[in-house]
Amino acid sequence: MEAVTMRTARLVQRRYARVSAELAADFSALRDEGMLRAGVSPESAARITMAALDGLQLQWLLALSDEGAEPVDMVAEARQFLSLLVR
Repeated sequence: MEAVTMRTARLVQRRYARVSAELAADFSALRDEGMLRAGVSPESAARITMAALDGLQLQWLLALSDEGAEPVDMVAEARQFLSLLVR
């Protein structure tokens, strides 16, 4: 069981590193085009974007299991979040 857990952990770590690098490259391009807000580094923007999206996914999942919960519009929420980083 521990070997499976370690393989899973490595898979998640590799995916996180790849997605983080891809997002940082995208935010770097936005910075170069003058579209990333002043004072925001591409690397930080990548990390906080991943954290925000992870949190939104959790909220979306929790809302699915709660009949009284308001649904989470992940696309709208992600756009709203990104508007804080990008002009």
